[in-house]
Amino acid sequence: MAQLAHYLLFQEELDEMVISKQAKLVENMEVFVEQQVQSRRSNASLHMDIHKERYIWQCIKEGDKEGLTRHLQELNLDGVGLLSTKSHIRHTKNSAIVSIALATRAAIDGGLYPEIAFTMSDLYIQHIEDSHDVGQINFYSYEYLFELIERVNANKSSNQSKPIRVCKNYIFNHIYDSISIDELAKIVHLNPVYLSQLFKKETGLSLGRYIQREKLFEAQKLLVQTDTSIAEISSLLQFSDQSHFASAFKKYTGLTPREYRKNPKYNT
Repeated sequence: MAQLAHYLLFQEELDEMVISKQAKLVENMEVFVEQQVQSRRSNASLHMDIHKERYIWQCIKEGDKEGLTRHLQELNLDGVGLLSTKSHIRHTKNSAIVSIALATRAAIDGGLYPEIAFTMSDLYIQHIEDSHDVGQINFYSYEYLFELIERVNANKSSNQSKPIRVCKNYIFNHIYDSISIDELAKIVHLNPVYLSQLFKKETGLSLGRYIQREKLFEAQKLLVQTDTSIAEISSLLQFSDQSHFASAFKKYTGLTPREYRKNPKYNT
């Protein structure tokens, strides 16, 4: 069967010796797994109880900072797993990265924008990979969990319906695109007029004003954090022209884009 499948996929014959070697590797792995399980059971050195692990992700999903703090203080993580036999640092990094991956998905389930969550996880994993101290790695790992909780809580405090949250997430992800109300209405399967009314009711802003506000907020970051020209920022954010951008920006911040770039702290 393996030879036939390989031939159908790659139009070449597969040597029986290759199949035999792979089968032997699988068999050896099964034996190795059994040996490791037996060793852990006999030494009472088991992996973390699945219910205790799930409680961590539940705390993040629900934004329960106190529950997570209390739970982590009670946990004993010694001997709960070995993710590298060659280096304790590598083992600690691998454990932290696994934790970050699971926590990220819990935060997304809790309502955090996926792109924010994944970007945060990328940055923290990069910090962990660059670290050479176990204490620093653990610090980044725990800091990430509590940072997620803060962001989940901030998102939950808005108490908005799913269509509004979907619209906000779409606007966040497509801030450099031209975004229309009709387009958003199709995404959430609502009438454009009804969506506009619902958005205004739940956020206090019209949908068009919210889109413009988010684009201007992005413009603020670009002016301070990059050397991108004002004309290019205007174009990137899909303003009709630089004059329109400058006018909207001043109305929003009280400063022209050029003034804001020089003195961002005076933003109103």
